[in-house]
Amino acid sequence: MTVAREMELSFRTFGLSDADDYHPAACDPWRAGGLAMTMPDGLAIETPLYGEHQARNVLAAVCAARLNGVPDDRIAEALRAFEPPKGRFAPAVVNDVLLIDDTYNANGASTSAALTFLERGAIRGKRMLLLGDMLELGHEERAAHRAAGAEAAAAGIDRLYLWGERVRDVAEAAIAAGMGEDAVTGPGTTEDELVAAITRDLAAGDCLVVKGSRGMRMERFLDAIKKVLTERGGGA
Repeated sequence: MTVAREMELSFRTFGLSDADDYHPAACDPWRAGGLAMTMPDGLAIETPLYGEHQARNVLAAVCAARLNGVPDDRIAEALRAFEPPKGRFAPAVVNDVLLIDDTYNANGASTSAALTFLERGAIRGKRMLLLGDMLELGHEERAAHRAAGAEAAAAGIDRLYLWGERVRDVAEAAIAAGMGEDAVTGPGTTEDELVAAITRDLAAGDCLVVKGSRGMRMERFLDAIKKVLTERGGGA
């Protein structure tokens, strides 16, 4: 913004602070079904996105659309119909179980955002995370995995499932921070054993976030879990 002012450019700000040009009068980023917000002039927005970070993205879209003359009804309609890209915290409900596909990638910040959703989200049942290794973190690798484990315990999630080698640090840190050993499954299981454990635990109203680095191909677990829940029918 300093450069913009020096160049005498016109600009607008967006964010969750009243000091921003585009900010909500009210915002519930953790609502079941996705975030809801109301702009100060009354524009009501609902969209299948979760979290404060996504609320800022929505505000960016509103800002850009309004500055380009898009009518409010079209803005609201587009955001309501928006479908998150596959792997980018995309929700799907299968037999009353909320599955969050966050398999595109993982690092410390994005894993923290997922845990914040599990902690604060309007979830009726158990709060569960399946986490694969976070790759390509360099010298921060072990610290990032340990931090994720400690944060999982602090968030009070009910189940933690782990896949890979680096996630051993997640398990150790979570248990050291107070999570019960019986709430942690893996690492050390086979793929089939892990899917069986997860689907055995899942019940109506539960939420499972599936996350990991791209190289871990965590979407295959999500596909297997969906298949079991679908075959289970109304008993999920």
